[in-house]
Amino acid sequence: MESDPKEKLAKIFPSQEPDEEVIFFLRKHWFLFLIVFLIILGMLFVPAIFIIVSIRLYPGFFTGSVIHFLVIFASMYLLFLCAASLISFINLYFDIVILTNKRVIDINQKGLFHRVIDELDILHIEDVSSKVTGIFGTFFDFGIVEIQTAGAERNFIFRGIPHPRQIARQIMAQYKKSLESDQRETMKKIDAAEGLNHRLESATKSPISHLIDKDKLELLKQKAKESSEKKPPSQEFPKKELAQKGLDGELKEGQMVDLSGKKALIKFNLPKAHLNETLEILPSLKSPTINELANKNYVAIETVVKKSNLERILPELRGRGATDIIQSDIRIL
Repeated sequence: MESDPKEKLAKIFPSQEPDEEVIFFLRKHWFLFLIVFLIILGMLFVPAIFIIVSIRLYPGFFTGSVIHFLVIFASMYLLFLCAASLISFINLYFDIVILTNKRVIDINQKGLFHRVIDELDILHIEDVSSKVTGIFGTFFDFGIVEIQTAGAERNFIFRGIPHPRQIARQIMAQYKKSLESDQRETMKKIDAAEGLNHRLESATKSPISHLIDKDKLELLKQKAKESSEKKPPSQEFPKKELAQKGLDGELKEGQMVDLSGKKALIKFNLPKAHLNETLEILPSLKSPTINELANKNYVAIETVVKKSNLERILPELRGRGATDIIQSDIRIL
């Protein structure tokens, strides 16, 4: 009875999430297995041929204790050869590259009892390159695939990969697909947040005047009018300053500016190595706020951007290694 391929995958890749789809499951090229097999075969037959030729040339030498020593040595040599063959096969067979719709997993088998597993979030990929070298690599189409990562993460290098150019294109295609999906999810969250704000504003504007005595309501309006007329001119918000801040519309006395529909405040952590190039794409009312973090390699940034620019800015921030991105509506007093 044949085992289910999903069960085999679950044994090798137990950390797979329920909604995670495996795009490809890749082992080393078969030519590398062939090279190991030929080396083991040569190590097996060359000493045997040497011993047979020596016995034919010098038959008187191989007698008595020499034969016993030769048998013991040959047994130990064969035992060593079997162990080397097993370890070499395991190292090659369990060196695996897995691509899913969320991450890249690199499984490195080192000996019988040592395995190293590295993972990379697919949205942290910056570039993917492939390289084919040598006569055999060109003829049998195998080589190196290198994934360049964002931030301080190390590059992922896969050697002896079959069809490296095709694999590199497949990784980049999945990266773009995941990036588009992440952008759609981000915009859905933004739209949901805007819809919630709209419902809250509608609720606060619902008519309640019928619950208040009309005479008392008029009295409260009159007091509010008198109070506003007594305010000194210094408390008025100058229209010129409003224009300098890039805000549209007229500002009434005692009223705050609601920018929840036009602008948003974003906060995120960023590797220092990408700070200068990131500042070039960040507009703000004055300049972004930058704070040091406990991790000296990162900084925390706050800035105000137009909501219409979020769809363009967020992918660029992620491409530069930005993490923990938070977006919220703003109201300027």
